[in-house]
Amino acid sequence: MEKTHRILIGLLICLLGLSMIPFNLTTSSPAKGELKIPPDSDLYVASDCSRCRRLYLEEELRLGVEVVRIRRTDVYSHLAYRCEVINRTTILLKFNLSKIPPGGEIHRAELHLFVMDPPPEDVGVFVYALQECYDENYVSWTRRTVDKNWRVKGGTNEPDYLDKGTISKTVVKGKSVSYIVTDYVVRVYEGQIQDCGLVLRPSVDTDKILRECPKRGGGNYYVDFFSKEGAVAEGVPRYAPYLYVEFTKPTAILSLSTDKLTLEAGSSFAIQVSESGTYPGPVELRYKIFGGGSFDIKIGSYSKKPGFSVNVNITAKANTPPGTYTIEFYPVTPGYDASTIEYGKANLTVVVKGKPVTFTPTETETTETTSQTTQPGTTTLTTPPVTIPTTTSQPQTTSQPSTASTVTITQQPSTTSEAPKGGGVDLTIIAMAGIIGILLLAIIVVLIRRR
Repeated sequence: MEKTHRILIGLLICLLGLSMIPFNLTTSSPAKGELKIPPDSDLYVASDCSRCRRLYLEEELRLGVEVVRIRRTDVYSHLAYRCEVINRTTILLKFNLSKIPPGGEIHRAELHLFVMDPPPEDVGVFVYALQECYDENYVSWTRRTVDKNWRVKGGTNEPDYLDKGTISKTVVKGKSVSYIVTDYVVRVYEGQIQDCGLVLRPSVDTDKILRECPKRGGGNYYVDFFSKEGAVAEGVPRYAPYLYVEFTKPTAILSLSTDKLTLEAGSSFAIQVSESGTYPGPVELRYKIFGGGSFDIKIGSYSKKPGFSVNVNITAKANTPPGTYTIEFYPVTPGYDASTIEYGKANLTVVVKGKPVTFTPTETETTETTSQTTQPGTTTLTTPPVTIPTTTSQPQTTSQPSTASTVTITQQPSTTSEAPKGGGVDLTIIAMAGIIGILLLAIIVVLIRRR
């Protein structure tokens, strides 16, 4: 028996501890956003054209080296030819990362390219973030703007690469290749570095090429990718480069001081609309009316800054028929839409009642009136006598004057009903009740077994 008491005391202590734990079962996963960002700039620069702007910009993005074989003129070498690298190329890319709305979280970023011409030999690709920005109108192998040179020819890159890969000589035209550049996008998004773009540098076994060159000859060891212009020119715009970004959408959520109103036609009421969320930019308030009602809605002045609150006056016009209507308030974020921001709309239900009818008696000859004592809150209307024609079987009509009558209408003050915000079942109470019920059931089972 003593052991049973200990078990019961232990269960009661657990029950008391669980009752102290705050439960929150109303959870929602954040919305995921995806973007495919086309390049603002995609080109390649070549070392054999240090003074010119760039080569073949409109067709392809070329990456690799070019080797030539040159006949020797010295008499001391037993080889008739020598080889040297006469050209190297790098690819420069820049994307508009401001398309990603602030206030979210970057999860993944990938650079996607499509092969236009496979290389004769495997070509390695290293992807770096640029440390210096360039002007597309003046960039070359040595120059990045009209009056500034690269510190590192071909594009000043960070010391550590973002990703690397190898383009095989067996790859086919149109093959998609991708490189992870999440670290770069995150640092730009968070303002840690300047958004200067990306540079792709080739990794070619030049030692092997130069050793074999005297016998087999030189050649172009390039891999060509589609540029955005080249993809369009060949009728395959889907092969244009792009940056894929996966992120958590920032939020712009609206809430109302009440979610239901009851109005009489011609009357008005003011509510408060508030904004909350993670999006830090300006938010504008808009609305739509569903159900065909006629309302005059006036939004007060507000800052459009995150977290604003504004008073909205709603008037049901006199010609609005009785019925139930819905007014939807929704946020607007200039520069972004629902594809990149998670919006929280707020619906207001408006019940419109008919306007009270006022009787106006017809004026006729006044004879006499009957006065009555009225109660507070009532209105007495005194009507004159009404002539009522009566039809009999005889071809004559008799009329009798009737005395004045009094019509009393009780005036009820016009009220505006406000529905409570809640009304739903609290999931916390349900959870607690379930846990308590399970523990009580366990106690009962223990007691029955002990008997």
